[in-house]
Amino acid sequence: MIEVNKKDEVYVIIKCDRSQLMELKDYFSVHIPNYKFHPKYRRKLWDGKVSFIDVRTHELPIGLLPLFDKFCKINNYKYKLNFDISELCTPVTREHIEQFTEQLLVTAYTSDNQKIDAYDYQITAVHKALTNKRGIIESCTASGKSLIIYIIIRLLMEKIPDIKILFLVPNTSLVEQIFTDMEDYGWVEINKHVTKLYSGKTPDFKKNVLVSTWQSLYKKQQSFFEKFDVLLCDETQMVKSVMVNDIGKKCINADFRLGFTGSMPKEECERYNIQSVLGLTIFKLKSKELIDRGTLSKIMILNILLKYKEDIIKKNKNRPYVEELNTVYEYNDRNKIFKYLFSKFNDGDNTLILCTQIEHLKQIKQYLEENLDEKYMIVDIYGKTKVSEREHIRKLLEIEKNVVLVGTYSTIGVGFNAKRIHNIIFGSSYKSYVKIIQAIGRGLRISKYKDKLLLIDLIDDLRYTKRTGTIGKNHLYKHFEQRKEYYNENEFKYTTTSYKI
Repeated sequence: MIEVNKKDEVYVIIKCDRSQLMELKDYFSVHIPNYKFHPKYRRKLWDGKVSFIDVRTHELPIGLLPLFDKFCKINNYKYKLNFDISELCTPVTREHIEQFTEQLLVTAYTSDNQKIDAYDYQITAVHKALTNKRGIIESCTASGKSLIIYIIIRLLMEKIPDIKILFLVPNTSLVEQIFTDMEDYGWVEINKHVTKLYSGKTPDFKKNVLVSTWQSLYKKQQSFFEKFDVLLCDETQMVKSVMVNDIGKKCINADFRLGFTGSMPKEECERYNIQSVLGLTIFKLKSKELIDRGTLSKIMILNILLKYKEDIIKKNKNRPYVEELNTVYEYNDRNKIFKYLFSKFNDGDNTLILCTQIEHLKQIKQYLEENLDEKYMIVDIYGKTKVSEREHIRKLLEIEKNVVLVGTYSTIGVGFNAKRIHNIIFGSSYKSYVKIIQAIGRGLRISKYKDKLLLIDLIDDLRYTKRTGTIGKNHLYKHFEQRKEYYNENEFKYTTTSYKI
């Protein structure tokens, strides 16, 4: 009989014999991303795997307990939990959540005076979160995760008035945006209960809720985190970060652990990292479901194959990835596609152009400033852009026409909410599932100013014919093939055309 003892709100200790422990080690071992390129793997000194059970201490993250149960069922092992299993859940009815939310949002209105109400799927997400106490709410971008989080916070404060909640977000912009969102939801006394911590802010730790970036907290000692009863983590896909994982493990008394994300990483190791801190996915909602309901904007995807001249293609054959990027970004004629696209867009449209590298972003912005009509307002956002400026630009997109925002996937992909985006252009190639789906989500919010989102995917087509007659594919074209898989998985329809540059 395997025995499971609870150490704290982070770990359980598995009491079993050595052979079972080795089986558990194998079961909870997964390859790290890109392990084949690691020097130790190449020298055959390591199998490229990490294990999520500590064979020295027998410690297993509580978040992975459902997988432990699965392991035992597969191997016909019996186990005993030496703690009250009711500690892992809490009784709350859906009816109570519905009634509470209705009263909570009586004074909730958007900036353009539209009444805010909770959708049925948001109530479901809140119910799943509160009853399970741990887990991940995987709800597509623009589905209203901030409202879900707000309802959870207010319900927990109703149940335990002196509760301490740590709410982690990835950047300072989100700290301010979350605070603003909760004010819009009608929280009149928010300053009495919520405090903010990031560079330049002095928080009041006596308040119920601390909203902070993890960069502001990760160096603090464990004693700082022991006072928190609840750990909430927005943009959960980023919990794979070592510092966030470390914060989660320091919150040894937080029995409520909830993560919120639009899309989980594909890599098994990264999912395990997240799940070990927060638990498994307990609610999942895809964009397609909300598009069909009319809650999100319809989407049209146009893939444009940028056809290069033969001499450029010839020079690029078999080049390393970085060299191919430089070839593409330094080829000035590539930018002509932007002038062509803006000649086709509707007057008044707001457009978001996404890039991977800051230098490429600046190059595109300069081209647009020199070649587009004066009616366009061209702005940019990247890592060094101040929080106040980002918020100013976000508001511009809400109230102005013909705004062109050139930004990086990293800064715009997370927590940048603007409803009035008509067109998104992938100005640079990317293959990360999370970044691509997040980027699309930037334009899916519904607005009275648009009825659909147009996504333009620019593909640098440097394919060539080999001596054997087969087609050789360049790196950036392979990225496109990966993105097509994402579009198919999310049931996004697309068409493909070509443009000579």
